[in-house]
Amino acid sequence: MGRYKQYINKKDPIIQWMMFINAESKEVLEMLSKDVPEIEKSTDILEVMSKSEKQRMVYEAREAYLHDMSTYLEEAEERGLEKGIEKGRAETIIKLYTKKIGKLPPKLQESIRNASPSTLDLLEEKVFDTETIEEISELIEKE
Repeated sequence: MGRYKQYINKKDPIIQWMMFINAESKEVLEMLSKDVPEIEKSTDILEVMSKSEKQRMVYEAREAYLHDMSTYLEEAEERGLEKGIEKGRAETIIKLYTKKIGKLPPKLQESIRNASPSTLDLLEEKVFDTETIEEISELIEKE
């Protein structure tokens, strides 16, 4: 293999994995990890496997915690996004009815802001058919 060294493409993924498997020093692993994310992950796993059982347990607990936190944050972001959309819908409905009927009483505005998504759907649907504040209140009470 020595005389063919000049023909070896060290950026070829297969060659990089072969170098990973044959690595005799931590420096070689670090060099390969910089270029290939998958090798970096494999190097991390190899390091964990080389640790004591207690160290592995601590590592696995930390990884589980990070995964759980990531999931929690994604779910919280999704809930926040949904609430923001509903809030925007409510404000738009208030503006539409205000333009059509006139200023809505603060209590009615608050009822619209606190309305369920199905009530907001109904209010959107009936915006062109509704003529009075009483009709808006009835739509909110109906749901």
